[in-house]
Amino acid sequence: EIIPRDYVSFKVSHSSMKKRKIKKRKSLETASATDQSPPAKLTKREIRDILSKHDDLLMLNLTRGQRKRAKQKLKLQQMQQSAGTRSKPSVELAALADSLKHRDVQTLVSHALQPYVHTARPEWCKLHNPSMVKKIVVAMVSYLAPAHVSEQSDCFPALLKIFPQALPLLSPGSSEFAKSGLDAFLSVAAKRKKKQSITNKQVPGREFYLLSAKDLDENGFPISTETMHTVGIDKAECHEAHMDRNGYTKLPLTAIGDMTESTEDGEIADFDYSHAPMFAVDCEMCQTAAGYELTRVSVVDESLSCLYDTLVVPENPILDYKTKYSGITAETLKNVTKRLRDVQKELVDLLPANAILMGHSLENDLHSLKLVHDAVIDTTVLYTTPEARSRFKPSLKYLSRKHLGRKIQTSNSGHCSVEDAEAVMGLVKLKLEKGPEFGIPEDTLAESYFAHLAERGKQVYFVDQPFFIQRYCDGSRVHSVVCCGDDNETVSKACQCVSKADLLWVHLHDVEKQTKAMQDGEHSSTDKLKPCLRAVDSSINTLYNKAPGKTLFIVIAGSGNLHEVKRLHGVSPADPGALTKAVMAARSGLVYVTIKDGEDEQQVESCSSKDDEMDANKSI
Repeated sequence: EIIPRDYVSFKVSHSSMKKRKIKKRKSLETASATDQSPPAKLTKREIRDILSKHDDLLMLNLTRGQRKRAKQKLKLQQMQQSAGTRSKPSVELAALADSLKHRDVQTLVSHALQPYVHTARPEWCKLHNPSMVKKIVVAMVSYLAPAHVSEQSDCFPALLKIFPQALPLLSPGSSEFAKSGLDAFLSVAAKRKKKQSITNKQVPGREFYLLSAKDLDENGFPISTETMHTVGIDKAECHEAHMDRNGYTKLPLTAIGDMTESTEDGEIADFDYSHAPMFAVDCEMCQTAAGYELTRVSVVDESLSCLYDTLVVPENPILDYKTKYSGITAETLKNVTKRLRDVQKELVDLLPANAILMGHSLENDLHSLKLVHDAVIDTTVLYTTPEARSRFKPSLKYLSRKHLGRKIQTSNSGHCSVEDAEAVMGLVKLKLEKGPEFGIPEDTLAESYFAHLAERGKQVYFVDQPFFIQRYCDGSRVHSVVCCGDDNETVSKACQCVSKADLLWVHLHDVEKQTKAMQDGEHSSTDKLKPCLRAVDSSINTLYNKAPGKTLFIVIAGSGNLHEVKRLHGVSPADPGALTKAVMAARSGLVYVTIKDGEDEQQVESCSSKDDEMDANKSI
């Protein structure tokens, strides 16, 4: 007799199911005989008791999800027991052929903070039991070069005792330029917004790049009262009184001020600026008793012809000519009689009512001219994203060299305002030709790394000086921002925060200040640097001793001695060999990684106490 195939498969599956039921019933009978049968419904405490007994027999009446989690927990405990690291985390560093990048260190921090969320694991080290890491402390020592540690090793007894191994670190850059490692570590890639679909027939015109009233306000431009009313900015009357009192002049027609139908955010696209003439403006200033005042102004049209270039005598006594940047000296202004009010009248007569003014950080030029005009284009806005603009603005020298292939500001006698205005005009015309996405680097599409972690529920403490807090940290999103003046205050406040933070950032600047002072000629002897290096070692030792057990402790040394690189870029003609050497020295650094436990704390404390006794004996 022929038996259908489906019947055979059914018989096999049915028999196997029956066998499993019989086996389960026998195991239950065995459990009841030993009086260990679990209840039908288990509480969380009873489940934990079952897991602690490591008895597979007591897992029979668990649900499928409870059984799966229990097996994962048992497997994890067995792996920890076999590795011998059940009670503490540990880190194992690998031998590297190439230098690490700051992003690699960031990956380690993210993995230690969120081991089950951040799936990317560092390839240069192995972190055992990352979920057991209680705290993370990252200490950055700016300008601490590898040569300082190797040549002045007697200044770092605690550092060399705490960290058995140092790994080479390389900041981003090239053979001619060095970028800051802080930007790489303290930022995380943000999701790029969807590009606006623009066909070849719909390339945006010059009106597309005009700053809105909101942009004018955020970037500190002098704004007309009509524009402030249009967008709804408060205190418009006080603003108008301030402008009149300080001698500000407005061009005869301002775009937003004469709008008949205002848009929601004050955009000026309702006006026909597609064929409006563009003028690049650049000013040079000096420091007077009243602040910065105008000493030279240049205006260039679209054909790169200089329409206006004049010297100006400030109204107040000059304290500093800023010759290094402005190129203005006392001899230059010796026979000049033109004042600011004369320049304002001439510019109002020269520029048409629908003129588009352009510049690099144009708000500074308009404030020095005391001129109000709302139709403006700024190259610092064109070539950055709003997220990156709060952290840095690209220099005109860099943009001109990269996009125009033109070197400017190379003279040792100061900048030329005509040359800078021509560069601005070239950059804007190139942007009009290439489109909105041209010239925006990928690394500027980033957000604050610590704010990114704080949004995910981590207690992040940022202990640094005000400039770096403003540049790298969004205080409204990070749990705690601590401003400090010097390294002693930084270490003192960091020790108070270490017990409360999941991630603590500490930035030490004394080595940077001392190095700059030596390069400027204030202190020529390298012996002046030794006390500073010893103070850094003491600060690291203090932070390490204050940190609780199972703390991932990271020290990043280096991150850019850019002072010498900037000086060599300004030398004409430049020495390629010296420049490459300075760039590599600025990019090179070290990273130290360890996990603290009780034994290490005792060793470092004893080491520091011996060093204190030796110093005391030397002083006696």
